[in-house]
Amino acid sequence: MTFMESLRTLFATFLLYSVCCLSVWAQDIVPEEMTRPEKELPTVRLQPILFFNHELPEMYYLDGYNQFKKLSVSKNRPGAQQKVQLDGGGFSLYRKQVIEGVTKMSRIITFPYSSKAGSAYLFFYADENGGLKYQVVEDSAGKHPAQTVRFINLTDNDIIALVNDKTYSLSPGDDKTSPEVGENNFRFRLSYAMNEGGKFLQYTPVKLYKFITPNSRALMVVSYQMDEKENDGSGRREKYWRPYMMSAITRVPENSN
Repeated sequence: MTFMESLRTLFATFLLYSVCCLSVWAQDIVPEEMTRPEKELPTVRLQPILFFNHELPEMYYLDGYNQFKKLSVSKNRPGAQQKVQLDGGGFSLYRKQVIEGVTKMSRIITFPYSSKAGSAYLFFYADENGGLKYQVVEDSAGKHPAQTVRFINLTDNDIIALVNDKTYSLSPGDDKTSPEVGENNFRFRLSYAMNEGGKFLQYTPVKLYKFITPNSRALMVVSYQMDEKENDGSGRREKYWRPYMMSAITRVPENSN
């Protein structure tokens, strides 16, 4: 399956989920008919992140005042938080359609979200064959305290992460947070290796990181990126999916537990 076929499959999955699981809701909403509430409705501060170098279909969300906003998705790093309306234990994404001159918004998927945490990540990423996946990950002081390193393994392989002199084993899908590590002037050392064919191969040299403030913490997400390599000395180059680690120094969300 090519990447674009996989992208179309992802969008088709959104639509199928909408039809099969969300049929109790109206599929089309006319924005002009929406009533603005007197006070802001419950929201989650969402950070969508895309872990590959292609575009997603244009998507929208409802904010806390029933206004449709275009979803902004950052690439390979945390971006601006967007206050997405919570409705029925989750939040929804929509696509825009113009039907007979009338703009309508069609719900394409609802992500379950029952956590009390007011912040979350929405990851769009690829498996080792280029198939697209998505995942909602809670972000809070309890899940990711200050001065700690959080590892999330979005790959299909086992990983060993090194923080200073300690190692952490992560199976596919694991989400682990270290104890406080910034003892030496907020500095810490980090690297990781991935199990391929029964051997752990180190993909990054040991690097020195530094927390910016006492309220800082580090987020390390390992996924896949598309790359090119020479094919058997023929001079031709072929594309393949290689491991990629996003490293970001972030701050503990305000008013989070």
